[in-house]
This record gives sequence, structure tokens and C-alpha cells, in this order.
Amino acid sequence: MKNLLFLIFILSLIVLGEAQVAYQMLMLSLQWTPTVCLVNTCDAGKVASFTKKFTIHGLWPGNHYNPQPKCPQYYYNSFEPKTVSLKGQLAVNWPNMLVADDEFMFWAPEYEKHGTCMVNGGSFQQGDYFDTTLKLKWQVEAISDIRVALSSIQPNTKEPFNKILGLLQSTYNVYPQLACPYFWPDTLAEVRFCFDKFTLQLINCQNTIVVCGRGGTDIKIPG
Repeated sequence: MKNLLFLIFILSLIVLGEAQVAYQMLMLSLQWTPTVCLVNTCDAGKVASFTKKFTIHGLWPGNHYNPQPKCPQYYYNSFEPKTVSLKGQLAVNWPNMLVADDEFMFWAPEYEKHGTCMVNGGSFQQGDYFDTTLKLKWQVEAISDIRVALSSIQPNTKEPFNKILGLLQSTYNVYPQLACPYFWPDTLAEVRFCFDKFTLQLINCQNTIVVCGRGGTDIKIPG
């Protein structure tokens, strides 16, 4: 009987260890490559290939307000079959602008820090995280390219961040989140879209500004 109770206890720990972490929504972060290369030293080959594009930074399970979930520690598997099948699309949509190595310097850390929150030990695995991220990016682009939505904004010209938010809201029918680098609060770095974690449909981001406009209200989009 004691052995049976011990076995049940161990199995419960395994199940709890594989249970999906609780979170409220998904946030897809798309980064503007000119800003990435303004505040960092970019890989020359990537600059030539991805000039003036919004590319994936990551997909982050999270809550509308703090505290944010702490994801379990699973390690990235380069040979996971679904991930292998997606590497061509990931290289196009999710490049690491800073170094030539996309896989171990960008995809792996994003999965290990954020994607593991979505892994449930069975039906949703590593490859599904990358597949979902790509599909959400394409879902946004099916409505409009962000560059088209913001085409009335002149490059390097400061505009009120509420104007930029308004243009995006009128295009996507939701409010995204705008993010700027800490030391460049007047420069747009990322547009982040929030999704319902069950339906994967766009929803309003509750916090629409991160750093942008600190000390003022105007921001620019580097050309």
C-alpha cells in the first residue's frame, strides 16, 4: 500500500510538472529592423536582407498586468521534427539581426524563456510554439502590413504616439502596444499585438505604451 501511495505521489508531481502555466493572453512582438540596428551593431548580411521590415522578436504568454508568469525550464531541441520543418520560414520571419546564428542565439532563448509556458507535456510542444508564432504574424499581415498602416507617418519625423496608436487601431480594430528602447524613448522599436489565448484572435493590449514618449509625447519611426 505504501508503495502504491508513493507511486501516485510521483505521478502527480510529473503531471503537475507538465501542466501548462497559467497566463491570460499571448503577446506577439514585431520589431522594426532599422531601430534594432540603430541601437545595436547588426550583422551586415542581415541588414542587407531585412532592411526596413517588421520581424518577429517573440511570442510571450503573459498577463495584462504584473506579476507575469514564470515559465518552466525546458531546453530547446534543435532536432525536434516540427521545428526542423519550420526553420526555413523562421529564418525569413524571425531573423536575429545581431548575429548570423538565428537558431541558438534567438529562437532557443525565446523558447526557453517564454515558449515553455505554453508547453503542456502532450498536445502542445516546442514546434507548436514556433508554428503558432508564425501563424499569428501572418494573421496580422493578412489584415495589413504595419508599414502600410503607418504609411502616412514620415520617417524620422516625430509624431504624437497617440496618433500612431490611432492609425494602428483603425487598421487592426484593436489597440496594440508600442515599445521603445530605454535610452531612446522617442524612437519606435516594436509593435506588439495581443491575442486571446484560446481563440488566437486579436484583442486590445491593456498597456499600450512601454518607455515610448517618456518625458514627452512624440516618437519617430527611423527610416
